[in-house]
Amino acid sequence: GTILPPARYRTEKIDVGDYEDIRFLRSGWSKIIGPSEDGRNFLWALGNSSSVALCIPKNERVTLTATVKTLPFSEPQRITVTLDGHPIGQWVLGPPSWNWEKPWSWESHSVIIEPDDTRPAVSVVEFKFSQHWRGDARDRRPLAVLFDSITLETLESAGN
Repeated sequence: GTILPPARYRTEKIDVGDYEDIRFLRSGWSKIIGPSEDGRNFLWALGNSSSVALCIPKNERVTLTATVKTLPFSEPQRITVTLDGHPIGQWVLGPPSWNWEKPWSWESHSVIIEPDDTRPAVSVVEFKFSQHWRGDARDRRPLAVLFDSITLETLESAGN
């Protein structure tokens, strides 16, 4: 049989709630970084959408993964992911626990980004939300989805 050379993974992780990584964030994010119960920092995506600017390799398949959770809405939260204005996937988040004493768990959702020689040097990934909180007297922000991290991972075959 053929022995395949090991593939190399390259991973770039953006901690959304890290002051170092806020340079990637574009529109639709809260200004308040919150530490969660498990020591992660997170940031709320607000309103109808939020976006990030990322350098995505043009000649490799890339997996984009976001670690997220949402508020308890009556319908599942749907996130449509677009790349430079083109839809590339949709995620449906699981129903969070209605018990505020027991925090609901983080979920990871992924989408594959296919190679594209015409991709710009810096791409805009936008997350569009099916719903957001309307706000109240205590917090007027239109909270939609909590983001912990966004990860880009490429699988390079050794034959390149």
